[in-house]
Amino acid sequence: MTLDRIKGALFGHAIGDALGGTTEFMTEKEVQEKFGRVSTFLGGGKWRLKPGETTDDTAMTLALARGIISNPEDPVQEIADQFINWLNSEPKDIGMRIHYALSYLKNGEKIENAAEFAQHDLGGSGEGNGSLMRCLPISLYCIEEEKVAAISEAQSQITHASDVASEACVLYNLVGYDIMCKGIPLKEALTERITGTRYEQSLYKVPDVYPTKNVVHTFSWVIYVLMQSDSYLEVVQTLANKGNDADTTAAIAGGLSGLDAGYRKLPQSMAEQLLKREEINIIAGELLKIRTASETA
Repeated sequence: MTLDRIKGALFGHAIGDALGGTTEFMTEKEVQEKFGRVSTFLGGGKWRLKPGETTDDTAMTLALARGIISNPEDPVQEIADQFINWLNSEPKDIGMRIHYALSYLKNGEKIENAAEFAQHDLGGSGEGNGSLMRCLPISLYCIEEEKVAAISEAQSQITHASDVASEACVLYNLVGYDIMCKGIPLKEALTERITGTRYEQSLYKVPDVYPTKNVVHTFSWVIYVLMQSDSYLEVVQTLANKGNDADTTAAIAGGLSGLDAGYRKLPQSMAEQLLKREEINIIAGELLKIRTASETA
């Protein structure tokens, strides 16, 4: 059951990413005019993806997981190192803020300074969704609530000098923790964790913003669609067809929905089409080993 949930989360995230990658940067109307409705992997889009190919959302999620596997007790430095390895692979899609922060790290800047320097260079609020899109593995391996929150915040601060971005990562992974460690159903966990926060209205009301790369916009739509949907496919297809930052919204929502449903309830044909399926399977197994060791310690 535990492996089924871990795989459900990682594959659920990646399927959403690959599905939404086609419609990223398009408006909802443009998606409708070009595709009618996106329901399976089409590839293409700005990044000229192959069907089943994922984007930076999955790449950074797997990099973060590898950092955890390297040092489960205190993984933040190892996570940063894995991010730099990914940067060195010259990915075709990488957010500007993440690129700046990781470049500072690569050139020897301290981990606590890189995001601040990137913020100084780029300006703006720093409230991007790039740290939220990758943070899910923390709630899959860690069995201590306070540690889930602390690592979620720390990994966000590697690239995003924003308390708002950190807050979203913490809330997201605490929902994951509730599902994983307490067996609380997704909608109940969302209601408990989100009530009283800036996102509370999204539990029952359509967000009055587009699902852009702003983390508040992204997470608002993720929460709303998760609360309104009755199946994993409904979640990721709804967000993929919204366009805008569709790969990220579908990945973030798909991760929690897949965690709740379990791998066996995901569309198996889509899981098999993922180009990174073997890597995801290996990482899921390694996270299970770490979690099992913690539970039996």
